[in-house]
Amino acid sequence: MALVAGIGVGLFVLILFGVLAVVGCYFASATSRAPLFIGAITAAYVIMLIVLLFSPKQSEVGDTKAETTDSRTANTYILMAALALTAVISIIAVCTNYLATPITAKAI
Repeated sequence: MALVAGIGVGLFVLILFGVLAVVGCYFASATSRAPLFIGAITAAYVIMLIVLLFSPKQSEVGDTKAETTDSRTANTYILMAALALTAVISIIAVCTNYLATPITAKAI
């Protein structure tokens, strides 16, 4: 199995589906039924994420003796920390742009 920086292909598939979900939500926001479409896209992504995260991995299925090295663990933790930071920044950006009410001045 090909690894990129010690991380398997599955994580990159999850990232790809996450990006597609964000793009889908962006285009759905222009429709008149935006909350319905965005909710459906988000629910589909969360269900797919849960199924893929809890499905057995290749090393858990077979009796292969794959050892986890320190560099592989460190790379995984660094990537997961970067993804978590990106998620937090994205949530803050969404809250700032869409949920905050704008303050407007009175006309002179």
